[in-house]
Amino acid sequence: MISLTGIIILLISYLIGAIPTSYIIVKSLKGIDIRSVGSKNVGATNAGRVLGKKWFFIITLIDILKGALPVLITKIIYNININSSNGWFLLIVGIFTIIGHTYPVYLRFKGGKGVAVTAGIFFVIDYRLIIGGLIVFLLVVLITRYISAASISASISLPIIELILYKNNPNYYLLGITILISIYVIYKHKSNIYRLIHHQERKWGERV
Repeated sequence: MISLTGIIILLISYLIGAIPTSYIIVKSLKGIDIRSVGSKNVGATNAGRVLGKKWFFIITLIDILKGALPVLITKIIYNININSSNGWFLLIVGIFTIIGHTYPVYLRFKGGKGVAVTAGIFFVIDYRLIIGGLIVFLLVVLITRYISAASISASISLPIIELILYKNNPNYYLLGITILISIYVIYKHKSNIYRLIHHQERKWGERV
């Protein structure tokens, strides 16, 4: 049973996740609604096409911090980790943060795809997952120059890395959530998958 404090934390997690970083920065610097240019996605990759690579990295970092903050606050308040008896609550907080990012109330529930936010969440939960995912991400970017393909590959790698890391001490909550998030990230990239198949996807560094 989730307490009133827990419910408040989940609400705050959603609202933090829902802060539309790319929309705010692109609007402030260019006066452009990011939803009207490029892929029309409210994410760091599309923002990078409008503002340049430097802003891709800045926005990605902000979104990573946005994902990490709610989980970190929860760890401190409850003094728990992923292997605690109530460690599952960290995963619920993470889910609410991802939902906030991908369905932000501030933008009529049309947001980003949640990759950077997911990285922040799992960095706090178990940084080893993200180190493994980052290696996969960078390798795919270097080979293909497609951010979308790298994001999908990294998300798929998460449950595999989890199985390796926890083979002697299974954490079924963590495994289940990494599988769900992988499926969710693939679903959010369905338009990118279509463009990849039809050789229409923009490569890393291409401007709008």
